Amino acid sequence: MILLIINVLFPLFFTIFIGWYAGKKGIFKEEHSKSLVDFIILLATPALLFNMTATKPIESFLNVNVVIVISIGLLLTYIKTYIIYHYKFKKHPKETSQASLMSAFPNAAFMGIPIISHLYGDEGIAVVVIGSLLVFLLVTPITMFLVEYHDDPKSVSFKSIGIQLLNLAKTPVIFAPILGLIFSFFHLSIPEYITSSFKILGDTAPAISLFTTGLFMAYTRISISHEVALLIFIRNITSPLIFYFVMIKMGITGNLFNEILIVSAMPTASTAPMFSAKFKTYEKETAAVTVLGTIVSIFTIGGLIFLIN
Repeated sequence: MILLIINVLFPLFFTIFIGWYAGKKGIFKEEHSKSLVDFIILLATPALLFNMTATKPIESFLNVNVVIVISIGLLLTYIKTYIIYHYKFKKHPKETSQASLMSAFPNAAFMGIPIISHLYGDEGIAVVVIGSLLVFLLVTPITMFLVEYHDDPKSVSFKSIGIQLLNLAKTPVIFAPILGLIFSFFHLSIPEYITSSFKILGDTAPAISLFTTGLFMAYTRISISHEVALLIFIRNITSPLIFYFVMIKMGITGNLFNEILIVSAMPTASTAPMFSAKFKTYEKETAAVTVLGTIVSIFTIGGLIFLIN
């Protein structure tokens, strides 16, 4: 069992360590991380998600129970965090919204794919894709709405929300898997040289994302606080517990239960700091939660795999 956990987790955290080492030794400069993030978000991840959706049967993505469970789990985590940070910490609504986003933004694509693939093979990839899409189609628009509303309540309208959702849908990381689902639904064939090209590009996404996380750690000054510690606790421990009880209630069993639970236990996604920078709020705390949460996940994910098996 211990060997299984090492085989699953060591390659991920070794890649993060190499990124950290490259940053500390000045092999990669801080400004390089932005280019790497752009590559991950605009090219590698869209290629990865398109290939995963377009080349698999549409039936694997049409499990309504999975969509409901993940949606409820994400929303309950988001709402719980919003209530705590609004009423206990008395944070500004923009900061509260960003904190809530971090709590419901698991690193499903970049950490989830290699872990789930190692444990359950390709059958678990559908859970990762559905989880990733729901983060961008559910909790991200809610956060954008709340931030815009608290910035200027008069500017918020159905039209402005529609424009934001349309712009979000146009981003490659959202557009690509939706396009892939369309290809899968209509059984549209794709030449092998296209899927092979996308596979080569997409397979780089998890490794470069983890490397960039390490690079981000090297150049980020971390300050821990009660708020940061609580967010890590919610993301790494409370959220999986919420998902656990939702799945029990919904009657989810077997490998599907385990796959969803593991994905729900992923630390805050390495792309979360992009949103704090975009919203110009809670940037130091977001960086701390992303870095420290990833480190803590060595023990929380390892412990979860141990319990599951």
